[in-house]
Amino acid sequence: MSKLYFKREDVFKVVEDAKKATLDQRRATFGQYLNGGAYGDKGLDPVEGGIERVNKSLKPELHLVHDEGIYLMPNALFKGISIAYARGCNPKTDGDVWDHCRDLVGGDDFSENLPIDVFENFLKLGASQIIVDFEPRQIHFGYVKPKAAVATLKTLK
Repeated sequence: MSKLYFKREDVFKVVEDAKKATLDQRRATFGQYLNGGAYGDKGLDPVEGGIERVNKSLKPELHLVHDEGIYLMPNALFKGISIAYARGCNPKTDGDVWDHCRDLVGGDDFSENLPIDVFENFLKLGASQIIVDFEPRQIHFGYVKPKAAVATLKTLK
């Protein structure tokens, strides 16, 4: 569908925040809650202690989020959290981004968990930009190194 470009320095801050978050600060995506048994079999009634159990089972990762803009954030909530907006998708600096974001990833809001190791590896390899190639059923990752593009290294299905 679309390639989303993120600045190295912004992604670095998000990765560091994800790694420093404590267990009680970690948060899952809705899909992780569903798959982790936080909700019962008959609708969306929470299982007692299920949400907390899922949150405490999480390891550091990143969330790709589409709501007001498109951005990466740590899978945690705490004061001063870092956010890395995709190029052209920050409503605070890029103006009215609603149509642009909808063209990139569709109109529905979402949060998708992504493995942190992909981003750490790209940063170690000297990436100047991280690319998240967002398709309807897959997410591919890549990076741009100064003066050289590097092929996709990992695909999520």
